[in-house]
Amino acid sequence: MAKGIFARMADILKANINELLDRAAEPDKTIRQMVREMVEAVNKATASLGTALANQKRLKRQHTEKIGQVEEW
Repeated sequence: MAKGIFARMADILKANINELLDRAAEPDKTIRQMVREMVEAVNKATASLGTALANQKRLKRQHTEKIGQVEEW
C-alpha cells in the first residue's frame, strides 16, 4: 500500500516537472500568454477607473445638491 502511494507521488512529481519543462521549451507562447493577461488586466483597470470617475462625479453632484438643500432649510 505504502509503495503504491510513493509511486503515485513520484508520478505526480514527474508530471509536474515535465509540464514545467514543456513551458520552458516554448518561451514565446508563455510570453504571449503573459502579454494577453497583462492587456486584460489593463483593460479591467481602465474600466474600473471609468466607473470610479463616474461615481466621483455623481457623488460630487449629489453633495452639491445636498448642500443646497441644507441652505434652503
